[in-house]
Amino acid sequence: MTVWFIAAPHVLIDSVRAAAVFPAAVSAVMSTRYGGESAAWERAYQQVRADWDSYYADLDLAGDDGLDHLWEGLYRTTRALFRLTGTPEPSKPELTALARALPYESSCRADVLYPDVKPTFEAARSNGVRIAVYAPVSTAQINGWLQGGGVRDLVETVLGFDTVERFRHDAQYWETAARIMRADPAACRVIDALDEALNGAKLAGMQAIPFDRTQGAKLDRLIP
Repeated sequence: MTVWFIAAPHVLIDSVRAAAVFPAAVSAVMSTRYGGESAAWERAYQQVRADWDSYYADLDLAGDDGLDHLWEGLYRTTRALFRLTGTPEPSKPELTALARALPYESSCRADVLYPDVKPTFEAARSNGVRIAVYAPVSTAQINGWLQGGGVRDLVETVLGFDTVERFRHDAQYWETAARIMRADPAACRVIDALDEALNGAKLAGMQAIPFDRTQGAKLDRLIP
């Protein structure tokens, strides 16, 4: 049985739409939980996003402690929202939990998938294809994207950073992914726009499918 490993960024997620709607989604969650005006939370998030790299400047997601560094980065960016809005900061345990939950709670509020994703997933599933979606972010965030787009039930497995515990999509990543799916690498197709993932897939014995939406690529061409 064929297994598709599909990258969420570049292939499934419309980054322009996501950038437009995500600040309002974050602000809706934060204003509901902690009060204050949605507009103030939205401005705060836009400030954090504009300075995102600085919050991760001393962190190494690709290092041995990469997963811990991911959680630390999320903690920092979430904590900054309280500082920028002048809202009393919750306890560290509450803030830690919020930092891990916010990506899902925000992402599931909007559909940021390309229009061809759902019909392609439905057709692929009807043809016996097993679908896994991956990205170098938390599993919760990927689940949010898929839930917001109405396709979570069509995806067998979500591979977030905290699932595979490896940031780079190299051969070792794909060997681990195949074990998680209990799949023969020869039956796996990796669909991505980035060379690192495609080259790693080939080294792991998988079929690599370059996919570039900027060149007019459509998902339905992948249906067997």
